[in-house]
Amino acid sequence: MTKYDKNIYKTKLKKIDEKLATIKKSYQKNLDNQESTKRGNQIGFAFRLATELVAGFVVGGIIGWYLDKWLGTLPIFLFLFFALGAAAGVSNIIKTAKKLNNNDQE
Repeated sequence: MTKYDKNIYKTKLKKIDEKLATIKKSYQKNLDNQESTKRGNQIGFAFRLATELVAGFVVGGIIGWYLDKWLGTLPIFLFLFFALGAAAGVSNIIKTAKKLNNNDQE
């Protein structure tokens, strides 16, 4: 082999290395984008569950408070509907989590 042949192979190897480096960079960017999207979906799901739970408490408490105020039986309906709202919130969380679990398995 002559010196000229070695230089040709070196330049070809450099070009191949450069192409591989650009492919690796683009592949890594795709992985990073997928990971950040997945993380964002999980955070959104957590906020949704928390909102459903809090909404159950708040709606139950408001209904109970207004019923007590209207009927003049102050803490009875407040406690009753607060507990019912909590049960409804937990029930909604369980249903939503089951749906997510079924979607992940498919």
